[in-house]
Amino acid sequence: MKSCLLIHYDDYEIVLINDGSSDNTMRVLIDTFQFEKVDVEPNDLYESKLIKAVYFSRVEPRLVLVDKENGGKADAQNAGARVARYANICMVDADTLLDKDCLHNFAVRLTAEPNLVAMGGMVRVANGCRIKNGEIVKAGMPRRFIERIQVMEYLRAFLFGRISLTAMNALMIISGAFGIFRRDAFKKIGGWNRQAIGEDMDAVVRLHRIIFENKLNWTIDFVPCPISWTQVPMTWKSLASQRERWQRGLMQVILANKKMLMNPRYGAIGTVGYPYFAFFEMFSALIEFLCYPLTIAAFLVGAVNVTYMVYFLTLTAIWGLCISFFTILMHENIPYRYETTKDLISLLLTALFEGTGYRQIHSYWRLKGTFKYIFDKSSRSSGMKGWEAIQRASFTE
Repeated sequence: MKSCLLIHYDDYEIVLINDGSSDNTMRVLIDTFQFEKVDVEPNDLYESKLIKAVYFSRVEPRLVLVDKENGGKADAQNAGARVARYANICMVDADTLLDKDCLHNFAVRLTAEPNLVAMGGMVRVANGCRIKNGEIVKAGMPRRFIERIQVMEYLRAFLFGRISLTAMNALMIISGAFGIFRRDAFKKIGGWNRQAIGEDMDAVVRLHRIIFENKLNWTIDFVPCPISWTQVPMTWKSLASQRERWQRGLMQVILANKKMLMNPRYGAIGTVGYPYFAFFEMFSALIEFLCYPLTIAAFLVGAVNVTYMVYFLTLTAIWGLCISFFTILMHENIPYRYETTKDLISLLLTALFEGTGYRQIHSYWRLKGTFKYIFDKSSRSSGMKGWEAIQRASFTE
């Protein structure tokens, strides 16, 4: 909340959604910001559970509070969009801090490129950072390995993965923690899919389909300068739950849009983006674990060229390290870089040891998510039912 109010931008509103919480959230918000119930008729453009009341703050005119029945994240975001009044809709998770210049940077791009209808910003790991009054004062590496490994994952995913896919016009996801949609484009997709496990990727893929099928001159982009910060899971159980859910969300989107596979009608999305996510993301864990027994069997029958295998494994390890090190070099050119020698050494060591042990554990989680999606129908019925609470630490000053 504090970080949103500190944003350097003149004309914006903050819509808070209380998704049927059973704690004292509503009372605390009403008392703190002197919210007063108003007679507002939400639009009916997007589906959501019943909106019970809308409140405006008497002390902070930018704040709007929506009280609704519980329906899950996508449902809550749709409810917020039903009362939002501005031309652009920016989605932000409740556990996310925003950089004070994020909206300004978004606005500059949207103004300069009239055809740009959706854009994602970079999500950084807040664990280990120094925070004061809702603002990141200094970026710092967390102490625990489970958190440091996620720092490396986030940096590589955004600075290497999404920048590369954007350069090829094949970006298929805008993070649900921090992204912006132009209202007319958001209206075209009918809001967030309430049955989606990963509503962020689902929305972007549906928007791509509308753009290509209707021959619209619209573009979707990612820029690293608008930065947000999120608290990542701090326990192995919570991290496993998150990655299993991500895998199920990926499978849901890929299988629901299989007509896009290698279909030139959808441009680089069909020929580059979709195949990448289908073969290198969705099936990679399954292929990896199938290869373990096959490799052992090949050894037993003497069908393995050991010299070639050593060369190949060395090459793949070096290639993976090169990607991580290149990401660390790119990180030097963005705001809030890790400045101390200790933090940089920690980041480098994390990159060195990531492929030994953690990668195999991570693949196992994704494999579990794959089988869960295939054999457990309840796990793919809706984002609301498939959501499990993730243990995170609160932001500390």
